Amino acid sequence: MCGILGIINTPGLESRIARHDLLAMRDCMTARGSSSGSILQRNNLSFAVRLSGRELDPRLTQPLLSPNERLIVVFDGEFHNRNELRQELTRIGFQFKTETDAEILLHAWTAWGRSSIRKFQGSFGFAVVDTADSRVWLVRDRVGARPLFFWQSPHEFVFASSLKAIKRHPQFSAAPNFAVVRHYLSTLRLTLDDKTIFENCRTVLPGEMVTLVNGKAQREKYWSLDHPALASQNYQDAVEELDEQICQSIRKSLDDLKGAGNVGVLLTGGVDSSTLASIATEQIGKSLHSRCGGMRESLQVSPRKGSAITEKDDFFFAEKVAQEKRFHHRSVPLDNEQFLESWRQLVSDYGSPLSAPSEVLLYQVAKSFAGEASVLLAAEGVDEAFCGYSIPHWAANDFERANFLSKVHSLEADQARESLRRQYGRDFFYSPSDHFMLTSGLIPRNTLSSLMRPEAWYKADQERAVERYYDKLFDGQADRPISEQYSHLLFQLNLTSSMERLDRASSQAGIQARAPFTDHRLMEHAFRIPYNFKIDLAPSENQPWLSSMELEGRKSIRSKRIFRSVASRWVTGDIASRPKQSAPSAVPQWLANQWEPWIDTTLRESPFANELFDSEMLDQLQGLPSELAMWKWPIVNLALWGDQQFA
Repeated sequence: MCGILGIINTPGLESRIARHDLLAMRDCMTARGSSSGSILQRNNLSFAVRLSGRELDPRLTQPLLSPNERLIVVFDGEFHNRNELRQELTRIGFQFKTETDAEILLHAWTAWGRSSIRKFQGSFGFAVVDTADSRVWLVRDRVGARPLFFWQSPHEFVFASSLKAIKRHPQFSAAPNFAVVRHYLSTLRLTLDDKTIFENCRTVLPGEMVTLVNGKAQREKYWSLDHPALASQNYQDAVEELDEQICQSIRKSLDDLKGAGNVGVLLTGGVDSSTLASIATEQIGKSLHSRCGGMRESLQVSPRKGSAITEKDDFFFAEKVAQEKRFHHRSVPLDNEQFLESWRQLVSDYGSPLSAPSEVLLYQVAKSFAGEASVLLAAEGVDEAFCGYSIPHWAANDFERANFLSKVHSLEADQARESLRRQYGRDFFYSPSDHFMLTSGLIPRNTLSSLMRPEAWYKADQERAVERYYDKLFDGQADRPISEQYSHLLFQLNLTSSMERLDRASSQAGIQARAPFTDHRLMEHAFRIPYNFKIDLAPSENQPWLSSMELEGRKSIRSKRIFRSVASRWVTGDIASRPKQSAPSAVPQWLANQWEPWIDTTLRESPFANELFDSEMLDQLQGLPSELAMWKWPIVNLALWGDQQFA
């Protein structure tokens, strides 16, 4: 990973940023690179970078200029098809001075212009500037593995790999985006469309190119999952084809690691990470270093002599895989004090709230690889591509059934209505977006309207920005069956959040992370597979009209069905069939108990929390039942972040 930064003034205006301010912005991104590249300031342009990994080459350091100095590029990430790109560019006359991917980008853009984007495979965020016509392109990879933000003032366009770097710009006036704050409280997502939690600061979306022309930023999607379904095939043929596609995608992601240093893998004890580790170790040809993270209070004493893990938890299954594959393995347990210390530190380091508690665990696990591995493999992408979120993915049937029930009167229909009421509190939904938010939301809208101060709620709910965003997402795919609409939305929203967590945590820990399952060709293939090959109900279920939550409780939803079939070729049956577990977390328990005095003091003394939330409602948080304790997570995160950023 690297940290890239650029400031483009209106053509004809000299760059007005002082060198010491440019350096300060760059050095907000030290976690993204141990070394600094060159500083480039000319005419209306300023660039600075932090470099790591392959990009550390003194023969040709970033920012890179084309020989005629027309093009300037800054690059973060890696191309997984770098060898093919180099060979193709060499055949048409380009010569390479380094092994850097930034040089590949420079030559590719010189040869093919913006059409080169479709040739790139991997994870990346980059900028290309054409000085001849003052045009700027910002490009982010297809699944959002690398971050890229921008902010625009009347005379400057600023982009960076980090919100913290943009905030350090001397003309940037930091203010919270209340609509995004509300979205975060409801979903733990830190963006709303391209809006970030800072007012007026935007993100380049996954699979998007932002072009700056005549001072105006234009957004354009260069990739989507709109591909025709696979030709009719039987299930076993589909398994064979998927197995081949998975192995090919992992091989492409790991080709350049075969002669590199040690490779680490994040084992969770689940089918996704176990399958990745099994295939990766065969393809790399050497033993991996593996870790499994968890919360100390969630561990119990095992009946196995000398073990601190149980026969049923993630630690047990991770260790089982590690022993079978002869990995160099270690568990990374955290107690509540270690977790709390890391939580507070990461909010400060990131300059933003944390999305989910797993972000702390990811950071601690990534940090535990220090000195042992240079690259960390993670299994992100499987749940989103192969319907691994049983209740959210099957919930599309709840919405469809609710509409149908209004026209039906029978014993089964009555049972279905009661089941919906038990899960949602009602048996009707106003729209797909209304139902989707009920399924995947955290703090409900009507609770937020009471929790937030009237003036803050007015800003947060202005023009019902959150609802309009989800309406727009559903409207954009109205031609698909409702189950596929939910699947596409969960892919778009959840995968972006997962990839951003992985990038932030691994960068802060100083290790490069890769998620081979997110190879875009594998994602395209997954969304062409028949939906019922990925998720369906067990044939033995005799009450299919029950709600998704109750069907999951009856163990009737078969999630990731085709992926598990592939996995059974690589891992033992108990792991291939193991139900998805939430990240092992004692956080709800700690929020409700051990951390309660600290939370009470933090919220009472927080200027930002008391500006945002009603003080009496904050007092009532301490009386929440334990099953609602997670409501405190985003609220406390906002208090910590807001006091640091706006004090």
